[in-house]
Amino acid sequence: MAEAVEQDPSSHHTRHGQAVRAGLDGDADRGPLVAVPIDGDDGSRVVAAALYDDRGDPGDVAAWQVDRSWAVTAANELAGTISRFEVQVIDAAGSDGPAQALALATDCSWGAASRLRPRPPEPAPSMRPDLLVLQPATARPGEFVAMHFPQVTMRGVAFQLDRRTELGWETVYWLTSDGNGGKPTSIRVGSEGNYGWPDVGVDGPGPDRVLIPHGIEPGRYRLCTANAGDEFCAPLDIVG
Repeated sequence: MAEAVEQDPSSHHTRHGQAVRAGLDGDADRGPLVAVPIDGDDGSRVVAAALYDDRGDPGDVAAWQVDRSWAVTAANELAGTISRFEVQVIDAAGSDGPAQALALATDCSWGAASRLRPRPPEPAPSMRPDLLVLQPATARPGEFVAMHFPQVTMRGVAFQLDRRTELGWETVYWLTSDGNGGKPTSIRVGSEGNYGWPDVGVDGPGPDRVLIPHGIEPGRYRLCTANAGDEFCAPLDIVG
């Protein structure tokens, strides 16, 4: 059974993690340390951590063996490159206790790194007049707005309507267009019930039309794609 030696500081097994951390390269971009007992060697553990790749995904795993006296050796070559411990490689193809503990620790370290790695923030939509042109750019509630795509950018049928506030842009409505032959719809953010749209791709220059919701307050808005990959927007003024 694996032990999360960093996520549970109250655990009496935490000392295994402390022993490994004492010799780690502080610049190593790694997930949490996990420890697995070695069968037949009471008190010894294989401690492992998955390293993150350039995309932020768990990749190769570094592993160490900590014996009952808290002495640490690098159990694979990767561990030797990110720590100052002597390398004594565990044969991963073996069937003995250290090999079995190494296999389990490797699997558990991937899982721990996947769960605890913060997801990178989604890039904020940006104003892209080269990608999206609205006609008209000033509209009233209940009117249709035609969206033109000068560079024939692939998009879906989902869009969002953001209102400018003192704190920045706030999404107030979800919209769907007629780009796939459907009827334009809208729903206020926070409304009860389920709301979704078909996951389809729309190409061509448009126009795709959306309906400005009835009852929306006048103000400064932006209309943005909501499932186009890299989202982009165009300014829209709504008047009473």
